[in-house]
Amino acid sequence: MFKVEEKLADFIKKHILLICVVLTTLAAMYVRYKMLNYESGDFIYFLKPWFEYLKTNGGLYALKSYPGDYNAPYMTLMALLTYLPFSGIKLIKGLSIIFDIVLAISGAAIVKELTKDKTKVFVAYMILLLVPAVVLNSAMWGQCDSIYTSFVLLSILFLLKKKYIKSFVLLGLAFSFKLQFIFIIPLYILYYLSEKKFSILNFLIIPFVNCVLCLPAILFGKPIVETLLIYANQTSTYKDSLTLNFPNIYNFINVSKEQVDMMYKYGIVLTMILFYC
Repeated sequence: MFKVEEKLADFIKKHILLICVVLTTLAAMYVRYKMLNYESGDFIYFLKPWFEYLKTNGGLYALKSYPGDYNAPYMTLMALLTYLPFSGIKLIKGLSIIFDIVLAISGAAIVKELTKDKTKVFVAYMILLLVPAVVLNSAMWGQCDSIYTSFVLLSILFLLKKKYIKSFVLLGLAFSFKLQFIFIIPLYILYYLSEKKFSILNFLIIPFVNCVLCLPAILFGKPIVETLLIYANQTSTYKDSLTLNFPNIYNFINVSKEQVDMMYKYGIVLTMILFYC
């Protein structure tokens, strides 16, 4: 073996994890790039018309009457994207893909905080970046779940570091982008009850952050009540369905539309009991 080969082999051996991370990141970005032009149903019927409405009506100025039922902070980001010289589909998906990386780094940071194991940290990053659900959600469907999930993971990281104010601020950021953040709330309630490390008033930081991030839309003319009640209106959007193609126990329940109202209330109560038991 030549000396150059020896040095190269030694370099690879010494930095094998970092090299794997770089190659994984490049591969993950390539896979996402190949999906960029795919238009899902959600994009065609919702995201695309929303983006075009914002762009046609003045970007940020259109926030006063933006269509759809996404919360104001995400629509504010979408309005800002309309000022960039790229197609809507690339901008919307690009934003979510950026947060895919943030999500992977956040998850790896949690693993580092818990294990201090460099190998596990890099493996966690690579797995999170390549999880099919993460790849498809952003690059194929153009959804923004990686945004709120990134903030949830960062919130957990600061919870582990016992930096509670920052943790709840980040949780507020997660809440600002999707109501699904609520599934992590039981963890915080249990932590509050068991550890007694922070005040119950910390939970008020969550809606406060949301209100602050909704201010741009309100200042541009969006009615305050309509803006702040967007999630309340969301909960009634799919009230006639127990499940939307998600594999769970509700797929085995055959009920009429009249019975759905009763069943979903029962399901909510049952889920809450299971969470807190």
